[in-house]
Parts: sequence; C-alpha cells; structure tokens
Amino acid sequence: MGGFALPDAQPELYLRWMAYWREVESQMLAHPAVEEVASREAAPFLRGEVATFISSTVGTIVELAMAAKQQHQEWITPVIDLPDLQTARTVAEFVERRGAWLDSHAGSLGIAPLEPELVALRSQAIAMLRAAS
Repeated sequence: MGGFALPDAQPELYLRWMAYWREVESQMLAHPAVEEVASREAAPFLRGEVATFISSTVGTIVELAMAAKQQHQEWITPVIDLPDLQTARTVAEFVERRGAWLDSHAGSLGIAPLEPELVALRSQAIAMLRAAS
C-alpha cells in the first residue's frame, strides 16, 4: 500500500497524542494484569504484530512532528508506511477499540483522559484509515 497520510494537524497535537500513547504503553508494561484485561476487552496493547506496528508508528510520528516543530511548521501531515489494506483496516479497528476502552478506563490507570481535541484527531485518523481500506 505504501505511504498513508494522516490528518493535517499542528505538530504539538501529534506530540501530545503520541506522548499519551507512550504513557499508556508504560502503564501497561508496569501492570501486566491490566494489560491482559485491556487487551482482551479491547485489542492487544503490547503484544502481536499489529500492536508492534502501532508502537513503531508512534515513534515515526514523533520524529516527524518533532522535525516539523523544529522547522517552525504550523501544520504537519504525517505519512506512515502501511504494508497493505488489511493492515489499515486492522490498525483502524485497534485504535478505535483501544481508544474506547481507554476513554472509560484511563482514570483507573492513573492516566488523564485523552483531551477532546486529541479524541477528534484520533477519530479523523480512524475515519481516514477506514476510507483507505
């Protein structure tokens, strides 16, 4: 499939969204029993091919957003590499299911809920992934 453009947004929004995701990953690593329940109720957070793909993609998005911020760009359109349409569908499903789970359980992990503007960005990204697949 190749390069896939995520929604246009300010680099800072992407950095905040990806920081949130890294915080979630850290909490899941620190609490394996919670990760097991969350993965069963939503979608795998740390294990499996798609979870690994999403985690590495977070790193790519951080790099792109940091570069854009350093270059004083007001907007960024991160382009990620998706191997195929099935991956796009599965990533959209995982991000949506995990997001819904986190929206209702983040507080129990000691994580603040995702900010409304970041929820909107997440929703846009899911819709774009679905449209591509």
